[in-house]
Amino acid sequence: MKIVSNVFYVLMVFGNLFSASIFPQSESNQLSKKSKTDVVVNDSIKFVDSTENLPWARSLYLSGGFGTPQGLRFELGYNFGSEISLAATFGIKDNWSRNPEEGTLGIIGKIHFYKDKLISGYFLIGTGSTLAIMGEPDTYWLIQAGSKISLSNWLQLCPELGYALISKHISGGVSLFGKDTPEVRENVKRLGFNVSFEIDFRQIF
Repeated sequence: MKIVSNVFYVLMVFGNLFSASIFPQSESNQLSKKSKTDVVVNDSIKFVDSTENLPWARSLYLSGGFGTPQGLRFELGYNFGSEISLAATFGIKDNWSRNPEEGTLGIIGKIHFYKDKLISGYFLIGTGSTLAIMGEPDTYWLIQAGSKISLSNWLQLCPELGYALISKHISGGVSLFGKDTPEVRENVKRLGFNVSFEIDFRQIF
């Protein structure tokens, strides 16, 4: 029994010494973890602040402008954060389709690659067609690079430059009466540009 009590006493002494050496280290580890968490939180705050500095981010917007070969182009879309924008478009008085008065409907997507409060850059890709009631529509694709230049918190100037790939219907295709005939189209690549003004509703309401 005496041997057992002596062994128990020795184990208790070593246990106290071991716990005394471990607990300060655990406390320092907790402080280290806390400081790392603070760094992550601070980085997150900086990221949010950088996004907040972009007046057009996370905003419903309306834009209108003029260019070639599309003529007048209007957009109603949304800026998803500061990375991607998607919009429905309406155009009229272009200089490439068979009937510019018909107008065009399309969709546009933008990917922002440089983001600053004063000027930001983006790549644009879009597609659409004329509003042909009878016969085949004329179609187009847009591939352009553009920039947002902040004139105020709610107004951006957006110049764009790139290519328009247009496909104009010449003859043939699906017919309402009689048999379908082989379709003939004129496919052309043209240099295009557009200058528009974007109104960001998040800054107004």
